[in-house]
Amino acid sequence: MDARGAPLTPPLRRAAAGAAVALAALAAPLAAHVGAPDQWFAGPAGPYAVRVLIRDPGVVPGWAEVVIRTPPGVAQVGAAPFFWATGPGGAPAPDAATAVPGEPGLWTVRLLFLKTGAYGVRVTIDGAAGRGEVTVPFAALPRRTLAMDPALGAVLGVLGLVLVGGAIAVIGAGSREGTLPPGERPDDAARVRGRRAMRRGAVALATGLGIVALWWRVEDVVYRRNLYRPWEAAARVEPGPAGGRVLVLEVTDPRWTDRARRDWAPLIPDHGKLVHAFLLPADGGPSLAHLHPVPVDSSRFRAALPPLPAGRWRLFAEFVTEDGLPHTAVASLALGAPDTAWAPGDADDAWHAGPAGDGATRRADLGDGARVRLVGPAAPVAGAEADLAFEVENSDGAPAEVEPYLGMAGHAVVAREDGAVFVHLHPAGTASAAAAAALTVRRLADTARGAVAGRLAAGDAHAVHAAHATRAAPARLPGSLRFPWAFPSPGRYRVWVQVKRGGAIRTAAFELQVAPGAPARG
Repeated sequence: MDARGAPLTPPLRRAAAGAAVALAALAAPLAAHVGAPDQWFAGPAGPYAVRVLIRDPGVVPGWAEVVIRTPPGVAQVGAAPFFWATGPGGAPAPDAATAVPGEPGLWTVRLLFLKTGAYGVRVTIDGAAGRGEVTVPFAALPRRTLAMDPALGAVLGVLGLVLVGGAIAVIGAGSREGTLPPGERPDDAARVRGRRAMRRGAVALATGLGIVALWWRVEDVVYRRNLYRPWEAAARVEPGPAGGRVLVLEVTDPRWTDRARRDWAPLIPDHGKLVHAFLLPADGGPSLAHLHPVPVDSSRFRAALPPLPAGRWRLFAEFVTEDGLPHTAVASLALGAPDTAWAPGDADDAWHAGPAGDGATRRADLGDGARVRLVGPAAPVAGAEADLAFEVENSDGAPAEVEPYLGMAGHAVVAREDGAVFVHLHPAGTASAAAAAALTVRRLADTARGAVAGRLAAGDAHAVHAAHATRAAPARLPGSLRFPWAFPSPGRYRVWVQVKRGGAIRTAAFELQVAPGAPARG
């Protein structure tokens, strides 16, 4: 019902319902940096080793700053975005990046993302070694709203009043004097007619402005309702069929469960797994479980639960859909006394309940005679680029080797103590290999859901190449690990690094205090 007691029309009912949903969503606590909005990539672009940072614009449409670091000898750098649905063939000509004065090898360019969804950013490098290219997947998602500058708002308000007043004056003058011969002064009747016209004009303008204001508010409600937030999920523990405990993860978010939504897309494996689930203690302790639940159906997944300590736990589960979008589901879980009977459901499942590394020596024991040394950053500052660097070393301090773990030398997990920041890092950055594969194999004819996922499951040669799986990983890799990233906000963080040695996945935990600071240019 409206203010007069009349029933609301269907459009207004939808707008009111949208407003209620939006207000409820805004009232709920959101994890602002879950899933790492900025995209980091480190790897080869043809003959060049490059690092690419795509700063998330936060709004869509919006401008993203792309920062590229290159080796010496590069003459020109370019970047161009293309939408997932169009494929690489739909990419425009690259925009030329500008060299940053006083920063050799640092280039920057701004790219406009007009539509929400998955993109690829094609980076081109031209230099002495010829041309190199690399495509970095990027998800353009609305994460915030922009506030108008108060001074600008005041100026626009004054100008608006002047325009409205001028329009009313023009309406009155036109009605009062528009039909008079030149030089004749209006009589009383003309003046009355002019005043009436001005009143009618004021009512019409006020009505029009009210309609525009209502439209703007509805658009704002819809935009706020569609702001990115992690998937809603529920987690529980059930007895295992052969003893032990089983973690059951259920995605309850309607964005996933409502198959009628146009944007629904099936899951694709990332590093060979449909789901990467991480359990972190809610009290910020050093324990960690990295599991890979298997699907029971389209929304439920199960994994054998290791004997984690009793208490409250935060669960972060990562998925990638075939449209190239990464998703993070968030849930909480209360665990009772641990059950020591644990048989991993996946050979790559791992857990850690040991102490954190020594803050003075910046070393953590791996449990097999080797240690992990935290090389950097020495004094992390929020917003500043500072690779997380680790060295695996033997007990005598000599460099040690590791075995490939999910196709790479190691993984890192970073979480702020309050759970507001969570990210899963790889040596190649935050860019998803599955998203890169989907971007590579997508064809214009792929209009049916599941077409890209089916091709990926069948081992499409291009997809395998895009996921960096065609090169046979050596049995041993250097134990020197670097993860490109920047802490998004100050606070106390827990950092876990995982490597594989002797066929076992081993974890080291560290604690870092991140100081406030302004974002660096890259």
